[in-house]
Amino acid sequence: YYRILIKSPCPLSGVRAPLTSLDYTSALYSREAELALLRGLLAARAGQVADLASRLDARDFYMPHHRTIYVAITTAAQRLHDEGQPDAPLQPDLIQQELQAAGSLSDTVASALLQATSGKYLPPVMADVYRLADGLKRMRLHRALDSAGHELVNAASSGADEDIRRCMNQIAFLPHMAHRAGLEVA
Repeated sequence: YYRILIKSPCPLSGVRAPLTSLDYTSALYSREAELALLRGLLAARAGQVADLASRLDARDFYMPHHRTIYVAITTAAQRLHDEGQPDAPLQPDLIQQELQAAGSLSDTVASALLQATSGKYLPPVMADVYRLADGLKRMRLHRALDSAGHELVNAASSGADEDIRRCMNQIAFLPHMAHRAGLEVA
């Protein structure tokens, strides 16, 4: 059983109150978890984001627009870190400039960036950002298992050699994904 409770300071009392409770035991994706992780990264320092980027792949995000924002955040953070500014904050306008420079600032991406930077929720602390990252890796594993299951059924039904090869290649990658998600398999 894998359950994460993300806590954030309550804006009215200063007391830490639950932001959301996410159960990653069977989830294929969570828009809320992805937005909370982005919100946390936008409140972090460049060095912290660069460290997290070594553990989290953009493909761990299900939503393409969240993935695009994550890439912009990690690119800006790595640049700042490489320039000797690991304590530099990642401001939303810096990320917007990064997205514009990459030609990635579509309406959907701009809307998602606004959601991630809105004052509706306070950003999670870095410890919770790491837990959210672990949750995204776990959900990516679930998506891969779901896809592999469908491929297995289709390969078994068709019996075509190419379908079986494709299925076996997909299955071979699953232990690596499970390891990334913190699940040891034999």
